[in-house]
Amino acid sequence: MLTCPDGRAQQPDRRRVGAERELLLNNLPLAARLARDGADDHAEDPTRFGRALVGLVDAAASFGAAGATGRFGAYAEPRIAAALAESADPVRLADARATIAAAIASRQRVRELAAFLGVPPAALGGGLADALRSDGRAV
Repeated sequence: MLTCPDGRAQQPDRRRVGAERELLLNNLPLAARLARDGADDHAEDPTRFGRALVGLVDAAASFGAAGATGRFGAYAEPRIAAALAESADPVRLADARATIAAAIASRQRVRELAAFLGVPPAALGGGLADALRSDGRAV
């Protein structure tokens, strides 16, 4: 959570958050592809797709702030590759998963389905995020 100079919590700009969520959801296939492309078929790495998500989340958060222009995928790809090269940080993996789950839960259809099922949208978004295996493929 961001803070104002006087110490009060600063609410994130809804448009910025919405734009970041769209970038995340639209580029999940890029993260999955990069996670799969560099994977060694003989060594199962359960954190590989999660590390790709860390890079994707970092790229989406910094894209506007960096004043980046052009195609987001070109901006995100080296950041995802860098995250794949790093060791897994359980806190960053959990944060990235939560960010993706929140992006999924924010979609109108997911909110409608959650209301129909009588469950919170965040729970449904989390379940959908969990439906991805470590390699980015659906379970």
